[in-house]
Amino acid sequence: MDSLDEQEIESIWQREKKYIDARKIKSVTKAGIQQEILEQLRGVKATGRNPQSNTDFLINRNFSVVASKNPNIRKELLQDNIQLIKVKGQERFQVAKGTKTVYLNGKKIKAGQFLSGKTKADAIKNLETKADAVK
Repeated sequence: MDSLDEQEIESIWQREKKYIDARKIKSVTKAGIQQEILEQLRGVKATGRNPQSNTDFLINRNFSVVASKNPNIRKELLQDNIQLIKVKGQERFQVAKGTKTVYLNGKKIKAGQFLSGKTKADAIKNLETKADAVK
């Protein structure tokens, strides 16, 4: 899987989204995203004519690890973890309900926490930088 380019990884992701529910992936860290993708892939029935289309093939080739490192897939997953709210007439972004609480270097990322940024793209970048604080 590491030898595939980003477009091929994204096309595999688009195919697999038919079978797994990407909205149920509520983790913000790479390790958490990997674990949740792997759990959902294990829940899919692995049959088909082409062995490369089976989920067992993707599990054995560590697709969850490669997918969590892909920036476009990660932004797509983090986008579901951000919601827009209005506070005193101003629009603000916060971490969505259901997002798992994560402790990073003594700091906490939890549901309901406000994110900086005036657009959703800025809020996603802010959430990414907070989640990537620990390497």
